[in-house]
Amino acid sequence: MRAADDLKHAEFLNQLRSSSTSTSISNESLSVLKSLTKEDIEKNNSWTQATIVVTSNEERCRINEQQSKALSKRNNCPRILWNKPIDGIVANSLTLEDTNYIYNNYTQFTGVFVKGAPAYLQDNINPRRGLSNGTPITLHSLVLDPYEDVHRVLRKLMQPNEDDVRLQYNPLFVLVKLPHANPDDFIGLNVGENESSYPIRPFQPKVSFDTFYVAISRVRHSSDLRLLPLHHSDKNLNHLLTLKAPKELNRWLAAYNPKNGMWEPNRIKNTTTKILKRKVI
Repeated sequence: MRAADDLKHAEFLNQLRSSSTSTSISNESLSVLKSLTKEDIEKNNSWTQATIVVTSNEERCRINEQQSKALSKRNNCPRILWNKPIDGIVANSLTLEDTNYIYNNYTQFTGVFVKGAPAYLQDNINPRRGLSNGTPITLHSLVLDPYEDVHRVLRKLMQPNEDDVRLQYNPLFVLVKLPHANPDDFIGLNVGENESSYPIRPFQPKVSFDTFYVAISRVRHSSDLRLLPLHHSDKNLNHLLTLKAPKELNRWLAAYNPKNGMWEPNRIKNTTTKILKRKVI
């Protein structure tokens, strides 16, 4: 287990893994999580680039906006922006004025690219090649739409003190770097030693019981976890206290064979059959 060297953290994770649908997260369990402080950042600057788990898209968009601006300034390169398409039934009834208002006031409808920015894949594209949901990646470059005025974009990029360059069309692909990729799996796409690039379509989080578990299980020690400074409200962490293990979790866990440690889907069917027989009796 990743957290084997931190017994308390390992015990907390084990509790979450073996939780029943009637079990919820306790205040005592959350007490080990400390709030991020100025002293933490001064002592270890990597906290400024740490992955952040949020409870709403509003937080995600605001944090990404500030982080992309900070990275752009630090790397001395402008952000490249574009308007994401607004889909769905409602989109058909929007006027031009409505659309412009949305793009000007809701950052989640703006695509952002900063060279070298860290990100994560959000789909299981090809797990065998390491292209899975949650795979860490680095933004490398863009493939522009053929209709894009490349000369205009280049002029903007070369202007000093240019903060943002807005594209007129969505990019066709975002090229990302995959650390520790197998070069044989990405022939012609290698961009450096042990690094390959892969094109993905331009790329939202709500914390549930399982996503909370995934988030806190990414570290080896609980000391590597921090809470962002909380608003002085009684709501704050109460959302986490209401989370309960989904029914599917027990069925998923039942597929593990304790004798060989393998996950066997047929065990789920066997478990379901036994439950049904028990009810009939």
